[in-house]
Amino acid sequence: MEWSVSSVRRQWYGSRPLQPFGGNVVDPDLPVHGSKHQAGIGQDVGAAVTLKGVSKWFIGRKDQTHALSGVDLEVAVGEFVSVIGPSGCGKSTLARVMAGLLPAAQGQVLLDGEALEPALQQRQRDELQKIQFVFQMADTALNPRQRIDHILGRPLEFYLGLKGEEKRRRISELLQMVELPQEFAGRYPEELSGGQKQRVNLARALAASPEVLLCDEVISALDSIVGANVIELSLIHISEP
Repeated sequence: MEWSVSSVRRQWYGSRPLQPFGGNVVDPDLPVHGSKHQAGIGQDVGAAVTLKGVSKWFIGRKDQTHALSGVDLEVAVGEFVSVIGPSGCGKSTLARVMAGLLPAAQGQVLLDGEALEPALQQRQRDELQKIQFVFQMADTALNPRQRIDHILGRPLEFYLGLKGEEKRRRISELLQMVELPQEFAGRYPEELSGGQKQRVNLARALAASPEVLLCDEVISALDSIVGANVIELSLIHISEP
């Protein structure tokens, strides 16, 4: 089945729901809903990331499971797109294929109009910088043996070449961006609450100054109030130029 961004636009304006794109994974009678928001709708903006005919399947001992089947998607610069559907329909697989964490079996992922290699290990450093992934479970995404300043400092060094005082100043700015106290820089993940760890998880992705931010159910393990705050922070920084 084909899943296209045109269907997402129609859903945003209140038309019919999206059809499932999970092939063999979901019941065809269960719709996958998509919504889309862009600051300044009507402006002529280019595509940040594009998917063309992307498919992904997993081969088991006895059968083959299709998680994505011919997915077409275009996300404009400064745009927020959400994919909502039942468990197992391919939402996380879609994001991981875009990030290169799972290579697509067929199709292309394009960044700024240029085709990316399917696997993360094959992509250039500047391509890795431009697409950042915020994992669902901060408890497993953050190294428990590293302090927060080291966790945030690593992408600053790797992608931006920041060191010394310049790096420390940027770490301070990142903590402020996600509304965490400056003293958290010297703490370890186990000293933070679930919501605080997820904010660090978000700050680490923002540290690379990405063009595309992929969030994999980042509030599923949080209570409703903390989750709403994390979403608000994400939207603020996605909409910033």
